[in-house]
Amino acid sequence: MSWIRNHKLLLVIYAAGMWLGISEWNLSLETSAALEQPRAYIDGNDNVADISAAIYPGRAMTLYYQAYQAALCSQPANAQAQVCKARGPVKPGEVRKLIEQSLATGNRSIEFVLYNYAVVLVQEGAPADQIDAAVRDWRSAHPTSTLPDPRNAATK
Repeated sequence: MSWIRNHKLLLVIYAAGMWLGISEWNLSLETSAALEQPRAYIDGNDNVADISAAIYPGRAMTLYYQAYQAALCSQPANAQAQVCKARGPVKPGEVRKLIEQSLATGNRSIEFVLYNYAVVLVQEGAPADQIDAAVRDWRSAHPTSTLPDPRNAATK
């Protein structure tokens, strides 16, 4: 009898674990979709970049979020966003500097940091050898990426 009771308890625990796992997976999909929205970086006090900076200062992803926020704030269409007005004008080279700080953490697992670094270099007119090195770094870390060559993406 205790054998059956133990197996029923085990079945309940497994079922609860499966439910929790599926819930977490669903939440991660929703969170990922929300993070793809530019407004998530420049709207209000609860924007992704500022929250990440408060919780995880100096981490690779936080620095990238801050770079993305700066890039968004540098666009005239976003100049009136609350965060953009509060932070002031984006300084020349600020986006590049933040991405370089993100890369300086040694984290190469975040594809968009490596990819957008190459894009920013192209946009800023960096020397070809520097751009080529950034593209090689991105391709080396993410060889199966389906993103277009950053040298072409930056001109669109």
